[in-house]
Amino acid sequence: GKGKFIRTPMQDLSNEAVAYSLYKYAESVDSKELRIATIFTDPDKGIKLEFGVNHNSFMKHLRFLSSDPNKILLAELNMGLDHITLRKDLTPISVLELLTK
Repeated sequence: GKGKFIRTPMQDLSNEAVAYSLYKYAESVDSKELRIATIFTDPDKGIKLEFGVNHNSFMKHLRFLSSDPNKILLAELNMGLDHITLRKDLTPISVLELLTK
């Protein structure tokens, strides 16, 4: 039979890794406007698949990144919203450079 990989969740996932993953995902879907529900249900790619991150942990990272002074993303999470807007001028690599300055 075919083996199945079980990805164990990373408890100490960095905010940089989350930002990079989001920008990579945005590139792959060719949109800087993302929905958490879409990211979490995508069977082929995305942060849940890459890191096994759970929803609560992901939300914490989003809140942190949303309050970053570099404004690397806007997360609208209140009242049932689940929109993430990424900066149009950033790439996966440049977001890492910005966060690790």
